[in-house]
Amino acid sequence: MVFSVTTTSFIVQLMGPVMAKIAVQKAGETGQNITEADLAKELKVKDVMRPEVMDFQSYYPLSVVMPRVLQSQSMIFPVVDNQGNLEGMLAVTDLKNVMLDQDAWEWLLVHDVMRKAEDIVTITENTPLDEALHTLSVFHLNHAIVTDDLKQKPMGI
Repeated sequence: MVFSVTTTSFIVQLMGPVMAKIAVQKAGETGQNITEADLAKELKVKDVMRPEVMDFQSYYPLSVVMPRVLQSQSMIFPVVDNQGNLEGMLAVTDLKNVMLDQDAWEWLLVHDVMRKAEDIVTITENTPLDEALHTLSVFHLNHAIVTDDLKQKPMGI
């Protein structure tokens, strides 16, 4: 029994790489040298964005917002009006001055600490990924709010 298991393992170790190479050749996948840049040219932002967006309205008090921000994995949050149109952005870095002052949370509103829409970088969902990566690089950003093509409604991050 031990001999048959050892023999089978030995055969698989010898034949496995050869069979994988044959399978890759038969599939026509050899010699393609696909890079991240090639993929970025083919994809659009909507293909890679995170569509689950936690947004806030500008009139929300920080006492409502802060617990949600602190539990979230996100670093930026769209601020929207009653119709869901983008008004601005709330970033965790914008909250660092009030993070420890819980008394201020009661009287400060999102509007008091958010960045206005005209002051933030947004990317539309149909922007080619390579162009979006260039934009993020130019502005030294790790993420941006993704909007619809009219730059009105946040669609993701």
